Amino acid sequence: MSTDSPIHGLVLAGGTSSRMRRDKAALLYRGRTQLDRAIELAARHVDRVFVSVRAAQTADPARARYPLIADSVPGQGPIVGIRSALSADPVAAWRDLSGNQARLVKRLSAASEIRIQAEGTDVRLGVAGRTWVNSDGRRNMPSGEVFTGPHERSANGTIRFTVPTGPRGVTVTGVLVPVSTASEELGARVPAIVSFVRAR
Repeated sequence: MSTDSPIHGLVLAGGTSSRMRRDKAALLYRGRTQLDRAIELAARHVDRVFVSVRAAQTADPARARYPLIADSVPGQGPIVGIRSALSADPVAAWRDLSGNQARLVKRLSAASEIRIQAEGTDVRLGVAGRTWVNSDGRRNMPSGEVFTGPHERSANGTIRFTVPTGPRGVTVTGVLVPVSTASEELGARVPAIVSFVRAR
């Protein structure tokens, strides 16, 4: 496979096989190990395949034949293998993030409304026809997000702020802010106006 930006694959082979009590990567299927078959299949679609392993497995002959990435933290499962691989190749990590965010932008572009819900918070924002941006590190840092601007008079609901703040030495927490569509009478040009604020 050949592209301007190489694509790498990762085979997770660092498990302890505690339930099977045998190394799953070494199991034979039609005369070949599961690891060999997984790498062969992945290699058809990427430029280079790496194998995620535990530190104790780096000397294992079945694994050592391939490019290895050892877990940066022991005993935390496959997610650490993925994190370790992304840390080993930051360029690939950003490329992966960019692709994931591009798919999210495509999904969100079809939305007409965004609803944000959390404890004490329930807000709706109109986004029909708005442009979503994939901020993937090419033009701005820090990055790693998708964003848009909602319609200026579309916000409706309630927002709860839980992080304590101390304006003028008075600690305020648990602030509830109901928001509603900005009124023409006020000449408002902001997404929403504050109806009232209550500190608890």
